[in-house]
Amino acid sequence: MQSIASMSDNNSIRHEQAAMKWLRHQLAAVQYWEEGKYRKSADNYWQAFKILQSYPTHEARYHMLHGYTSILRDGGHFVVSDDDMDNLRNIFKNKHEPRLYRVEAGFTLGVIHYACSERDKCEGVYRYAISIGEKKPNRKHETMEAARVIVYEMKDGAFTQQKRTMKELMQRVIKDSRDNLDAMRGAETTLSAEQQPVIRTHLMPIGHGGTTLSSTEIQNLINVGGDRCDYCKRKDMKLFKCSKCNRGFYCSRDCQVKQWTENEHKMHCRKEGEFKPNDIVQIARLKNKPELNHIIVRLVGPDKADEGRYEIKMEGGYRSLSVSAKNLNQLRPYDCRK
Repeated sequence: MQSIASMSDNNSIRHEQAAMKWLRHQLAAVQYWEEGKYRKSADNYWQAFKILQSYPTHEARYHMLHGYTSILRDGGHFVVSDDDMDNLRNIFKNKHEPRLYRVEAGFTLGVIHYACSERDKCEGVYRYAISIGEKKPNRKHETMEAARVIVYEMKDGAFTQQKRTMKELMQRVIKDSRDNLDAMRGAETTLSAEQQPVIRTHLMPIGHGGTTLSSTEIQNLINVGGDRCDYCKRKDMKLFKCSKCNRGFYCSRDCQVKQWTENEHKMHCRKEGEFKPNDIVQIARLKNKPELNHIIVRLVGPDKADEGRYEIKMEGGYRSLSVSAKNLNQLRPYDCRK
């Protein structure tokens, strides 16, 4: 029978081995970063984070996660993998993880979805991340969030060490999520260069030979909505969505009915993944021709020669392209353009 002293010794050995492993991964992550090998750096940060999963309040665990998410949010180094997305989703949905980690993972998911022009998914994770952070914590999480973490902050042109509570760090991420969400709605919000993950211009020709829509109308189609009623434009109140398209917002049943009839929402309401001729859509997630991503185009109709694809063309253009449905994003319903 194993003695208590022997069991304690074994636990100490396991802790020491785990400490050595995460430290090796951390050092490798920093070295790979300095060498410009960002994919390897991210992988090592993630491995170190996993090794420390038995220590949810361990200060180093936060730094490993933050190193990992920072590289993924940067966006210009490599294509984020499906495994990366699964890693973030698992943290985001895990109620046993500290709220700071969940909000950080959710914010990173939002940035990645936005970079892929997946605006609805981006909006969803931002909203959920904010709700996680605003929810009253239980006693266990409240104790965790009072713990202080050493972080490096820029002050007078130089990085200095500062101690911040996990709650303070979480509130910063919540603010970034809310600022990005406001920017997606077209609100007047000033974001730092780090907070602006992707291009927000529409790249659609306006005027002679192009669309008759104004740049403001196009921007309204790109925005996710939700900051005002689509019909009466009333703000600062709880809104509900159209149950079919999930992209129309109303303050009352009366406004919804008027938008449906007077502004013809019934003609432009689409289910998720539904497209019809003359819809204005956005190209996204193309790997062979990434320069076309984010461009707003007119949908001609289904490609008769290839099921699951659609013919699209630039406004005022003569030549059409064939694009898979998975590479097209629905915008806001056309009746929301004004």
